[in-house]
This record gives sequence, structure tokens and C-alpha cells, in this order.
Amino acid sequence: MNQNLDFELIQSVRNVLESEFSTKELSEACDVSQTTINELRSGKRELRKTSLQNALSLYHFACRNEMNAEHIMENEKKGKFSTIPLNLSVSKVLVSFENLDLFAYGVLKQSYNDAEFPNRKDRLENLHLSTAVFITKDGKIYNCEEFGYTFNCRYNGAGPNNLVRFLQKFSNLDEAQLSQVIHANSVVEYDFQTDTIAGYPSLIEGQPITLLSFNEKLIIMLNKYENSSLKKWKESVTLESAPSDILFLTNTLEENYKLSAKIKAIYHIPKNAQNEQYSLSQLPRFQRPNNGIQIVIEYEDFEIWLPYKIYQAKGDIFENEEMNLFLNGLGITYNPEKKNFIQTLLDSKEPIDKISTLPVYYEDEL
Repeated sequence: MNQNLDFELIQSVRNVLESEFSTKELSEACDVSQTTINELRSGKRELRKTSLQNALSLYHFACRNEMNAEHIMENEKKGKFSTIPLNLSVSKVLVSFENLDLFAYGVLKQSYNDAEFPNRKDRLENLHLSTAVFITKDGKIYNCEEFGYTFNCRYNGAGPNNLVRFLQKFSNLDEAQLSQVIHANSVVEYDFQTDTIAGYPSLIEGQPITLLSFNEKLIIMLNKYENSSLKKWKESVTLESAPSDILFLTNTLEENYKLSAKIKAIYHIPKNAQNEQYSLSQLPRFQRPNNGIQIVIEYEDFEIWLPYKIYQAKGDIFENEEMNLFLNGLGITYNPEKKNFIQTLLDSKEPIDKISTLPVYYEDEL
């Protein structure tokens, strides 16, 4: 007999014989005589010398009642996994309900299907983010779908219950404890090293932004600020809250991704001046704002785009009251060049049909 199988069988039968089940109960359940069970329990008969049929009957009883050696050993391991083997040493699993929450919490990982197609040069790419990742002991991030796992949270359904069942294999926490956290929270983190599970609130609900990439540069498009005439009947959109939204995003990128939040320049791009990149023609039609991209904030490692149209046809767009409030909200003071009366008058009649650029300088750079 295989040595491992031999151990499993003998140890499992011993577990049954040493259990609190009465001899009568075992005899009736296993179809083994009470005399045989008594002799096995007292040591009068050696376990190895009993018939294979009796041994298998007792072993199957052990399996049905979770007393077989393999099950007990697996239970003893629960809560003691510092990592789990999936051809890599996984130390954490992180799952979110909202598409953008892992990004907000510092995990930017493309979905498994996207990862198969690298970014193409001079091509605007839509980033589809993963909502369930394994994190290894050395900090590497892998999409759970890559290993055949579909996890979710914040509701009682297939995805969240897949996560519950998966964690039950490794955790001392019972099903109720795992379900309570997984079903009730927008973001769930399980740590194999400490055998702990934690739930967190959503930071970005819905789809207020779209993450894009152009030549490996991250671009964040603020969808909620599209104010085209087609959307005006739905809601009133202004730039008033844009600076606080932008500050949240730049803080996230600075703190979690170590990207500089210093603004290099701000561009105003009239629709008729938009090139192929800013017109978003490379994106699916349903993802293109009707205004295109009219305000671009350029940082060292990323850009923030707003599909917001400022309704001014002539003059200096950066002197526009709405634009000025927006700049002030970003901590930027616009100081236009001093011009004489005639030049000011001429400029005020100049149509806004070209890209306007506002370089941004900081005191420590002057």
C-alpha cells in the first residue's frame, strides 16, 4: 500500500476509535461488529490485522464525519499560512466591488485580458482595471482571473461566495465571519500572514473617471465634467468642484504611486483645434465626450483631461471668470502680460480657435 495512503487510512480509523461515538453507534453506522470495535479500541486486536473491509468502513465513517487525517491536518494548517502556493507566494488577496477602488487604494493592475495586449505606440488605450488581485510577499501584483478565480464583494452572490469558499481553505475564520466582511464592504483585504480580513469603504463610486494610456503615460479623463448641450438637460455641470476632485486624484497618485503632483502646464483646446489624440477618435464611440477634451492639465508623469467647454468665443480664455476660479482652486494665479489699451482691445476680439497654453511655475523654480 502507498505509504501516504496507509497513514491516511490508519490514522483516520484511529481517530474514529478514539472519538466519542459509542461502540454501538460505530457498529451500526459502519456495519462492523461491536466485538471487533471493542477489541480495536482496547488494543486486543491490532488495526493492521483487521480486515480491509472493516478498515474501509471505519475510514469512510471518518470522512463523512470530518475525522479523516487529511481533513484534520488541513484544519490544523488554517490560519498558519504566511503565503499560499499558486506557483507564486501569495501573501494577500485584495478585492473591490467598484471598478476604480483598487486604483484609489494604490493598486493599478490591468485586467487579465488587457494584459495580453501591450500598449501600442501613438495609440490612446482605455485601461480596464482588475477588481481582484493577489499580492505576493515581495509586493508583486497578479490578477486573480489569471489563476481562474472570479472574486467580488459587497453583495451576497457568486463572486463574493467564491471568495468566501477560497479563503475557507486557508483561514481559521469561519464562513459566517468571512461572509460578514465580504458581503458588506466595497473593498476587502485578506492577509494570509496574520489570518485577518478587513473591509473598507468605496473611494470612487461608479465611473466618474476613465483611465487611459498614451505611449505609457497615464491619462485621467474626468467624465463627470462633460457639459455638452446633449447633457445639459440631465444635470447642471460646472467646474466648481473640479479642483477638489483633481486634488484627490493627484494626492492618490503622489502618495500611492510616487508620481509628482506638480503641474507643468494647462492647455485649453477648442474643439476645432483638437488633434487626433485629444479628439478621442481612437476610443469606442460611446466613450467619447461630445465636446472632446477642452482642458488638459499636464504633470510630469500623467495628465488630467476635462471634457468641459467654456462658452467664450473670443479673447483670453485664461481671463475667463469660470477658468479663473478653476485655476485659483488649483492654487494657480494667472498673471497676464501687461498690455496697452489698443493691444488689449485687439486681443479681446481675437477668436479662440487655437490651443492656448499656460505654463505653470513654482516659487522654488524661479
